[in-house]
Amino acid sequence: ELETVVMDWVADLVGLPGVFKSHGRGGGVIQGTASESTLVALLAARHRAMAAHGHGAAGRFVAYTSDQAHSSVQKACVIAGLDVATRFRKVATDPTTFAMSYSALEAAVEQDVRDGLIPIFCCANVGTTSSCAFDALPEIADVCAQHGLWLHVDAAYGGAYACLPELSARFAGTDRADSWCVNAHKKLLCPFDCAALYLADRAPVIAALSVDSE
Repeated sequence: ELETVVMDWVADLVGLPGVFKSHGRGGGVIQGTASESTLVALLAARHRAMAAHGHGAAGRFVAYTSDQAHSSVQKACVIAGLDVATRFRKVATDPTTFAMSYSALEAAVEQDVRDGLIPIFCCANVGTTSSCAFDALPEIADVCAQHGLWLHVDAAYGGAYACLPELSARFAGTDRADSWCVNAHKKLLCPFDCAALYLADRAPVIAALSVDSE
């Protein structure tokens, strides 16, 4: 209960929309790292896709992120059982801003659909590790909404800046994400590893990870 309350406080601190707070369908939960958060989001996306397409379709699931994303996104695909050689896409980025090209994302998704594959997950970045690049969330959200992808926002490095009113415009589109993560142990002065993962709808995560023992 204490964790739930404090996670709502942090949501207020970084200006997250109300959809990510515990009073509705969403809420926050502490993970050890942003890498774990990406994996949890991907497992939820996979579970949701299997509910829609059947378990037999899992071999056709595809995940996307930018070529500047942290290597943990690729590792999450490995752990979740996606063949990274054929079912994981590193989308090209702008050569000056290092932000994901949403037109390249759209082209990749549409090509995969034509090839009979099923796009299920996209990890956008708010502050990449190498260059602090901010992906264009509104445009990426458009692509995800059109094709039914789970949109996870890895804001591990840059998310703390959302508490600054003068930078709020950089976070436009956050309200359209399915999940969002910030590392409180970076710029929020938390003295131990604390990745704050927020979900717009916690039901897919609970369904994907719950085990009901006798």
